[in-house]
Amino acid sequence: MKLKWAVTMINIGFSIPSVAVRSARRGIGSVNPLVWFDPSDLRTLFQDGAGIAPVTGPGQRVGLMLDKSDSLVRGPNVVTDGDFSESGTHWATNGSTALVDKGVRIYSLDGSYSNVAQANVLTIGKWYIVEYTVAAYGFGSLTISGMPGNPSLPVTVGRHSILLQTTVEYLSIKRRSGPADVTIADLSVREIAGHHAVQSLNTGYRPTLARHPASGIRNLLDNSPTFEGWNENAGILSASTLVAKEFEMVKLTARAGQNGLTFVDLPTTAEEFQTGTFSIIAAAAEYPILHFTGGSGFAASRGAFEVDLTTGAVLSGTPIVQDVGRGLYRVSTQLNCTGSGDKSLQIQPREHMGVDVTGDGVKGIFLGQAQLELGAVATPYQNRRNRYDITETGERTLWYLLDDQVEDKFVTSFPDLKSDATEFWADETGITIKGAQTIGAGDRVLPGRARLYSYGITDRPLTAPETAQLRCSLSLKSLT
Repeated sequence: MKLKWAVTMINIGFSIPSVAVRSARRGIGSVNPLVWFDPSDLRTLFQDGAGIAPVTGPGQRVGLMLDKSDSLVRGPNVVTDGDFSESGTHWATNGSTALVDKGVRIYSLDGSYSNVAQANVLTIGKWYIVEYTVAAYGFGSLTISGMPGNPSLPVTVGRHSILLQTTVEYLSIKRRSGPADVTIADLSVREIAGHHAVQSLNTGYRPTLARHPASGIRNLLDNSPTFEGWNENAGILSASTLVAKEFEMVKLTARAGQNGLTFVDLPTTAEEFQTGTFSIIAAAAEYPILHFTGGSGFAASRGAFEVDLTTGAVLSGTPIVQDVGRGLYRVSTQLNCTGSGDKSLQIQPREHMGVDVTGDGVKGIFLGQAQLELGAVATPYQNRRNRYDITETGERTLWYLLDDQVEDKFVTSFPDLKSDATEFWADETGITIKGAQTIGAGDRVLPGRARLYSYGITDRPLTAPETAQLRCSLSLKSLT
């Protein structure tokens, strides 16, 4: 059995001038970087290169990352008559597109070309946030000229925003393909200053946002709080808040006429011949006993145990039982892999020691916070949803982009920075600060290994105190 690996508008405007913001910065911002990428700031991450779908949490692919060096400040609206109220003085229309009351209806019944445009408002290569309201939707889709990949704009009724790195100087909103009937209003286009990075190959090569505790990754069990994907077999796992409202638990009940048990296989991360420790929070429900059995791939001395969940007493085997209060016990056992055989772990509710129950689908025990880790000692619990989302109470959470080192390249574009630039980043190998870098004009691939915690460039040498402060700030974002 294998475990299953268990749009929102952007608001990035500030009224404070960029210089004032920079002067008040601390940490990485204190060196006034020319570019600064920070995966821990979800405001800067989007699932697609057009900035249509924001990243909302770990496990999502990232196609666009905004540069924080200018504090995500927006410039003035570059279009004139964004509410379409001046009778077409500033707008040109083609096809059946027509201005309506404080809006424009982009209409094409037969799929012929139809658009609304304003000339000489954009600067090629710069990034803009385009905000608009869909006042009415009939059918079809829209796009903007100069957007790589010709993406479809959001057209549901309501307010929307996208990000655009333009390749043309005019703004043209048009029917994307086929017939269309969409009315938009209240349009604004503002520059988002910065050297933003995009994954330009295809969606299959985007890196993934992830997080883990500063203490490292210990828990190897996916869905450790919910038990989703565990093989219930003869048992039933159902969510429960009856015992511990502050964290998730499930109730394990035996199916009618069967013995209740659940399986979880040892992850492939735990290689053969290694020592591991399994732990779980448990509490009595209608049945008082937790019965645990390890598969034939574990040494017999650690293969099975029973614990009375009403008293915490060990009835058989050699588990360690910790009373955590309110009738909850953390039960752990060492697992010694023998190198062959079944690596599954089985849990059953029992009413009497050594005697299987015949289930009725109702009676059972409560389980929570499962953890499997390498080593002979149970350590503090880590809440693991999947390999991208691991947290630990009391520990600093580190955010990063997980890159498979194949084609997950983020690319940004720079002017000529000459030969005195300082480039810095933090990844799983440590902190890198490289001075006297020659960085010419054009595209640049972000460096770093599989886990990129932070990246930046400043266009000048750093003093020794600045370097020390930068190193300290980077260490807070990484394992170093």
